[in-house]
Amino acid sequence: MGMVPDPGSDRDDLRDRHPQLRHSRPMTFNPVPLLASHGLLPERAWVEVMPLWGGFWNDVMRVRSEERDLVVKHYGARSEGWSLFPIVPEVEARAMALLQGRSIAPEFEAFWPAVAGEHGPVLVYCFAQGSPGATDLKRLGQLLRQVHTIPADGFRQTPVNAREILADADRLDDPSDGNKIWMALQALRPPLPDDEPDAARVFLHGDFGSGNVVSGPDGPCIIDWQCPALGDAAEDLWSFLSPAFQAVYGEKAWTTEQVEAFHAGYDDDAARRRLAFIGPFFTWRYVKYALRRSEDLAADDPAAAGLYRAAAEAGLDDLERSQASTPS
Repeated sequence: MGMVPDPGSDRDDLRDRHPQLRHSRPMTFNPVPLLASHGLLPERAWVEVMPLWGGFWNDVMRVRSEERDLVVKHYGARSEGWSLFPIVPEVEARAMALLQGRSIAPEFEAFWPAVAGEHGPVLVYCFAQGSPGATDLKRLGQLLRQVHTIPADGFRQTPVNAREILADADRLDDPSDGNKIWMALQALRPPLPDDEPDAARVFLHGDFGSGNVVSGPDGPCIIDWQCPALGDAAEDLWSFLSPAFQAVYGEKAWTTEQVEAFHAGYDDDAARRRLAFIGPFFTWRYVKYALRRSEDLAADDPAAAGLYRAAAEAGLDDLERSQASTPS
């Protein structure tokens, strides 16, 4: 069984534009024997293995033979305790199994827990043909609405009111005292409402941005289900439309026309009103997170640190616009 390492990737253009998405450590896991032993690759067949974009903490590979076209994620880390964007391999596998057959995410194939001395946790799913990023925003809005109607339980619970969102923000380490964006952010902390009912909990992607979408011949496909949750639908709406989330991928903010197309696809006026109210709280939390990440990565990965700082700046601008447009 032959293996051709790293001949390139269908997503190299994204890696070239965003150096923070390149693999930051050498890939040491060969997935071919494991896949073959479980019958996911034919015996004595030609096999091509190509690293894909991603890989801050995990190796992500496309494994292709004449019969199969798979993605293998080999986890190199997992979150311990609370995290805003947790890495829990078993949870991603469970989310993808839940989505199987719905034409929303790549088709789930297998998950194997870590085996000491051999490999970490391994997730396998079908490769999604297409280009990275979102193009048909109306269809993507429809797809997200489908996600939010899927019955689910047993996933982590995320905030469903403004108080809980700011409590999450307060759990994050503060940026350094001399950070000018942090100083400005503290002055823009949104005030809590006197009385706010909790939003209904729905199944969330939990990290829904344009970088987690593949646009293919059959429409968009949502990838990277590493942070699923049960929470406020507005959180997924906010993250996708947020200028800060766009900036962390090195992309421009969506135009008014694109935002309207996405809302037309999602087609829920109540959710849109909810987003208008709760969005600044999500933005405030994320700007603090991005500032902290920017400082933490400054020495080892200045390119990624720069993108997180750009995200913080975009989020701060968004907060300033929001407060300027809010009646006093």
